[in-house]
Amino acid sequence: MKIIYITEVNLDIPSGVLFKMNAQIDEWKKCGHDVYVVSIPCQITTGGKECLTKSAAGAFIFIHPFVRTTKNIALFNLGNKILSAGRYKNYIQSINPDIIYLREMIAYPGVGRLLNKHKVIIENNTLLSEEVKMGSRSLLKMYQLFQHQINDNVDGFIGVTNEISSHYKHFKKPVTTITNGIKLEHTNTTITPSNVRAQLILVGSPNMTWHGMDKFQRMAELIPEADFHLVGEDVPNNNLSNFFSHGYLEKDDLMQLYTKIDVAVGTLALHRKKMYEACPLKVRQYASLGIPLIIAYNDTDFSGQNFVLQLPNAEDNIYNHVSEIKAFVRNWKGKRVSLSAIEPLISSTAKENQRLAFFTHIINQRN
Repeated sequence: MKIIYITEVNLDIPSGVLFKMNAQIDEWKKCGHDVYVVSIPCQITTGGKECLTKSAAGAFIFIHPFVRTTKNIALFNLGNKILSAGRYKNYIQSINPDIIYLREMIAYPGVGRLLNKHKVIIENNTLLSEEVKMGSRSLLKMYQLFQHQINDNVDGFIGVTNEISSHYKHFKKPVTTITNGIKLEHTNTTITPSNVRAQLILVGSPNMTWHGMDKFQRMAELIPEADFHLVGEDVPNNNLSNFFSHGYLEKDDLMQLYTKIDVAVGTLALHRKKMYEACPLKVRQYASLGIPLIIAYNDTDFSGQNFVLQLPNAEDNIYNHVSEIKAFVRNWKGKRVSLSAIEPLISSTAKENQRLAFFTHIINQRN
């Protein structure tokens, strides 16, 4: 089949989301399908595609001249989407896809015209209706006014957790749950750290309070015998000698840091956006390297695994569970989880076969 993958992700900057997309496209290509990527970027970009997998049959990014030189992210985001809608529509029509796979985004005026003549499946990675309330008022208004243009034109929903999937069942359209997977072809879980002091890491993103980076810093205060590494955001005025703020790290630098880590920490404050279940890509990357995990939510794939410490999804989950955290870190310090234990849980191959089967179901349902 011919698949068009529509995303807001920049194709010229490495990211966890693009890593996932590339893995999906690689698997679909292995199964004999042609995949064309349409990037409608929400962040300022040069329009390059050098970080996109070579498995893609084609890619289309158009930056309108009116916004090409602006440094205003909001103007670039909305202005380019509206002004370039005709170009994107023409490209999609020229491919004439069997299915459009849309990574969920906040809708904008005219987005429905890109979708309404094709079969469309949307991938829902969050409860967007809740997350958008934590952003700017303008984004919330956009969601309220235009999101129906996407949902009304969708033929099926894929949620990455059962919680997310259940949110879309009221549309009375096919819904399935397929958790995030990861390629395991080049992972190595045999390299174990040999630290005097336990080393913990959390990889987060700026302005995403549900990641719980403040809680991670609180953990460092309460467990001074271990060292804590925060990646993704700089923390000013840090007075803790055991807390290291690395800011953004390139992939090679991050992978080098991972070799020294005893325990990796996932999302600690999902309750802040009224969610209780998740399957973050960063946690799957931790696990693919055999690193034991501390999380504070229900993970669709890792429930009940002995290499996972699941804290309550509550505001006081660090302060009230210091003894459990210390015991878990002591037990797993200098150890790795075997690849044979990880692969059945998160390998992308089985998950993408399930996704392709859902594509076929949607195509046949409408014929």
